[in-house]
Amino acid sequence: MLETLRRISKGWIMKIILGLLALTFVVFFGSTDFGGRGGGSNNTDAVVEVDDINYSLRQISREFNLQLQQISRASGRQINLQDPIASSLLTQTINTMVTRSLYDLAARDIGVVASDNAVQNSILDIEYFKKPGGEFNAELFTSYLGKIGMSEEQFFVGAKQDLKRSQFLGSLRESISVPDPMIKSLYKYRNEKRIAEILYINPSKFKGLKLPDETQITKYYEKSKNNFQSPEYRNVTVASLSISKLAADTVIDEQEVIDSYNSNTNDFMTPERRKYKQGIFLDKESAIKAMSLLKQGLSFSDAVNKTSGFPPTITGPVSINQIGEEVLAEKVFSTAINEVNGPIESSLGWHLILVESVIKSKIQPLSSVKEPLKRALSIMKARDNIINILNDVEDSLAAGLTIEEVARENKLTIEKLDPFDAVGLTKDNKNIVFEPIVDLVKTAYSTSEGETSNIIETSNGGFFVIRNDKITPQRIKPLNQIRQSVIDTWIKQEQKKLAIISSKNITNKVSSGKSLKSISLDVGGKYITTQPFDRMGRGEDIEPAIVTSMFKSSTGDVVHIETSQGAAVARLTKINKVNFENASKDAINKLRTQLAEGLNRDLAEQLIAELKSRYSIDVNKDVIEDSLLSK
Repeated sequence: MLETLRRISKGWIMKIILGLLALTFVVFFGSTDFGGRGGGSNNTDAVVEVDDINYSLRQISREFNLQLQQISRASGRQINLQDPIASSLLTQTINTMVTRSLYDLAARDIGVVASDNAVQNSILDIEYFKKPGGEFNAELFTSYLGKIGMSEEQFFVGAKQDLKRSQFLGSLRESISVPDPMIKSLYKYRNEKRIAEILYINPSKFKGLKLPDETQITKYYEKSKNNFQSPEYRNVTVASLSISKLAADTVIDEQEVIDSYNSNTNDFMTPERRKYKQGIFLDKESAIKAMSLLKQGLSFSDAVNKTSGFPPTITGPVSINQIGEEVLAEKVFSTAINEVNGPIESSLGWHLILVESVIKSKIQPLSSVKEPLKRALSIMKARDNIINILNDVEDSLAAGLTIEEVARENKLTIEKLDPFDAVGLTKDNKNIVFEPIVDLVKTAYSTSEGETSNIIETSNGGFFVIRNDKITPQRIKPLNQIRQSVIDTWIKQEQKKLAIISSKNITNKVSSGKSLKSISLDVGGKYITTQPFDRMGRGEDIEPAIVTSMFKSSTGDVVHIETSQGAAVARLTKINKVNFENASKDAINKLRTQLAEGLNRDLAEQLIAELKSRYSIDVNKDVIEDSLLSK
């Protein structure tokens, strides 16, 4: 199969859209059990049976273990089989396999097929298996199969099943029609905007508060002591290697660049492109009649228009791969300029084509692509080499070497990071300097003190490993150390209470007819008139609480709101209703797509319920759990 893929990889690749619904699976990388489908009740080892598709305990175990490995890598810790998450993951694995089988059965029963050529093209179009230039990387494909323990044939069979499911679920999508009244109502609701005048009351303007006595301070501290605790900190040593660093240290000689250029000239070629006119006819006789009119001296446009009732379409300039109909592509690119070719039959009907212009293909010279090609080659080498380095690091750590020794042997970057908390902030409230910071923090907080983590692969192709050197636990600071901080916090709380009381008084005054703007001059608060804003707050930088209040109000209503900084008084001055007739087509189509996807999910859930009633399902969950969760 690999030889076939290599041959096809330089040709036109079909764009297969497989992510149709929320219930559809992540093709190839989410659907892991491609092979080994049962063929009926002959499988006496079956523990899951969905009509005549069945799975043995070995197959369930294989898919479950793959899911466990993925979760372990994502979380940075090994999931124990007694962990509640393992039981949930096993249930999810079974449900996924059952749902997948239901789709397979339904697709089979209505005769859905997927040609080998379409399956091959869909595999070739997976970005994960492409080189930087876009060509299929057979070596990476083979490496991936080795990692997941799957043969090419199993992968191909599973890809074919995924493609059938995709086509089956695609028919569901095509049946969705969002009613226009729903579109109109939701568009008007979402896009309605409002304008308000707002007075912000700053609590800090309330000066001269009497300081709390010792009893008040102690009482406030005891009540709020959790607010005065320092977070847990972790000190870690991290050893890492990135693709960019490895690529920078990778030497590419001139001959490698020349050889790569010469063996991949298609990647540096701008293909021939053609511009052509096309007449489309319902039957062959109409196309023949148009040809007859051309011979009588009529122009191409007049002959097509007179015969078909429609003017010809103009296409291009396009390359041969951009023409979806293979027979048309062949004719367009074998016809001379200003020559008419036809009648030509395709799945769309009958055609006449007139080639108007040709832009010849050309190859970029080596001099213009030398540096980008050298960088691409260094990255490709780095991607290949990093797998070997990662394996060496893994072996060295398993052999008991320290993280420093491993880093030295494998030329990893090693550093001790400043202590940081669970969101990656150091003691002086700065982010730790590491990329990806989220993965590092997650790993650090799932690794015990003194322990070395699993190797974590990063999204950019690199990896890192950490040792948790020290955990500094949370602690509540004693009152004698933070007395002034407690007093300051108490004062701010009292000031905010006064700001809220003031906002209520101002609300009453404005409701009685006074101007909010004039009151703002008296009280010294910040006064603004907003730009129009929608229900999400877009259009003006105001707090969600104010947005919510204004969309519950009628024009002229005045409300007081507690804000994160203090308090505010807001009056709704105007409601901008939406004129649906002026809505852009793009905005309406976007909304229609969103609603269709929502309806799709609902229909998919109903479909699964219907399929469960149509096909028999038998899951021996006790045997599965006893066998897979009690190791």
